[in-house]
Amino acid sequence: MLKRFALVLCFLTTTLTTNAEISKADKIFMKRGLVIHALCFPDNVLHLKTLTDCGFTGVTWPGKSNMKQLGPPPGIPWSKWMMGDDDRDVTDEEKPYAPNIVAFQFHDEQNLNDDKTLAIAKKWFEDMRPRCPDVILYTNQYGGLLTDPNMQRYIQTCKPDMLSFDTYPIWETQDNWRSYFGDLQRYRAFSAGSGIPFGCWMQTFHGENKYRDPSESELRLDIFGAWTFGAKMQQAFTYNAGSSCLFKKTFNGSGDTQLAPAYDWLKRILHESKMLSPYLVKLRCTDARWLQGKGSELPWGVAPWQYDKDLPQLRGITVTNASQKNGGQQGDVALGFFKPLEEDKNERWIMVTNALVDKTAASNLCAQKITLNLVLENGAKVEIVDRQTGKLEVPKMKKVGEADRNLLELDLPGGTGDLLCITQP
Repeated sequence: MLKRFALVLCFLTTTLTTNAEISKADKIFMKRGLVIHALCFPDNVLHLKTLTDCGFTGVTWPGKSNMKQLGPPPGIPWSKWMMGDDDRDVTDEEKPYAPNIVAFQFHDEQNLNDDKTLAIAKKWFEDMRPRCPDVILYTNQYGGLLTDPNMQRYIQTCKPDMLSFDTYPIWETQDNWRSYFGDLQRYRAFSAGSGIPFGCWMQTFHGENKYRDPSESELRLDIFGAWTFGAKMQQAFTYNAGSSCLFKKTFNGSGDTQLAPAYDWLKRILHESKMLSPYLVKLRCTDARWLQGKGSELPWGVAPWQYDKDLPQLRGITVTNASQKNGGQQGDVALGFFKPLEEDKNERWIMVTNALVDKTAASNLCAQKITLNLVLENGAKVEIVDRQTGKLEVPKMKKVGEADRNLLELDLPGGTGDLLCITQP
């Protein structure tokens, strides 16, 4: 694993300096905001108001679409998988809705380690690029599908607008957070190294005798965890299928008619995510670190947090479990570090996420107090994004010790993250 991650870091350091220009996909995200789509099956019931009320910004079609479900043209934002090697065009039904296309995904989970498969993808990107100057073009692989050398080869050969992966961490018999955050770290590093954003899939389903529905705290961590590591697009797998956790399956089959509790959980999560959106779309995650809780393991490839001379204001972090979960002992915390895409050397952004969750518990039952020990020189400013209003506000801090030392206490529900900005004078 260390050898594999070293390859990622090598790619990062050799390419980061060549990507000063803001990428095509980043410009689209800066215009549209974070893209939060629902994978919708065209033959199943879909109520547009139910979807948008939940907080989804659009729909993703898995190959076949049903545009009438999106209302009168041009409808709402939408994306689509193109599942044929020769797929290049929208259908006649889709053409009136073309102004709202966000992204085209070429196939799904194809093995781009294979030379022939890579060549087919390369041809698709070359053909589609001049046709779709304002549409994000990408492929999606499961988290560990591509080797590090072949990930780099794919990026250099196909020049995708965005990277994307799926890893579903919530299992029947255990959880898979270690791999999930390891894959987030890997895609984060390749994203930063190549100067393009990345996206991933959120788990809103059960099935295959392997996956179970998430609890409210787990659903929060699945989504806030991805924002913490720098994702710009998340898509729900799935929305209106019978395996969805968002709706109760009715006598007449799948659809979004009868709400399940997870729908309201997700509605609150997506509202908070959209409040972070105007800030996150203007940032690139340059590093992610981890604070281990009692009895946990580090995610693959994610280093423990320690003092960093490049962020001298942050001198220490303490965690206090405010719940009875994990035996009342300290739980995990995820940290994401960001810089503005439009360079501002005076700003550093940090996302702090409480990674303590439980398979049966709501987020308020997995709360932790995370205290940041900050040393701020005269004129420095700390601001935090209010997850309910989206406003950037100055938080209350405790003065301790010498005049420039401050404690910032974050009371975070399980799976939830706060976004902060430190501005130097």
